Amino acid sequence: MPTLTRVVMAFILAPVAGTVAFLAPMVLRIASELWERPAEAASTLVIGLVVLRIAGIIGLAIAFAGTIVIGLPAYFLMRKKVSSSPSLSALAGGCVALVTTILVVLIDSGTQSSGMAGIASLMAILFGCGLIAGFVFWLCAFWRIPAFVKNARP
Repeated sequence: MPTLTRVVMAFILAPVAGTVAFLAPMVLRIASELWERPAEAASTLVIGLVVLRIAGIIGLAIAFAGTIVIGLPAYFLMRKKVSSSPSLSALAGGCVALVTTILVVLIDSGTQSSGMAGIASLMAILFGCGLIAGFVFWLCAFWRIPAFVKNARP
């Protein structure tokens, strides 16, 4: 079993990693626009940074809320019954992100007007970000624990 410190760090760093994974394409898009149009760099940079800041704050808030409301109970239910592996942790992170996305879509009626294709693509993107977050959770909580490594070998 991981120590309490490792589990707390995992629950802090996993939502941050998922949010960074979600924001990475935006950062790359802003960087490519700055590279292609250096004359319009000032306005592009200002607008891009404002959008990134807002998306980052909202993304972190939703990621931490989903982690606390869905991920924490899932961890406590599964910690003694299932031995953790990188793939299981990643899948659990993806499911936490998927359920969180579904709850946000159900609560916020504004996202429902974007159509099923838009919602489905958002769910797929956030499931991928959840996979990354779940893997980061496993790295923080379980990686390099001698008893875990000993039990994982056949």
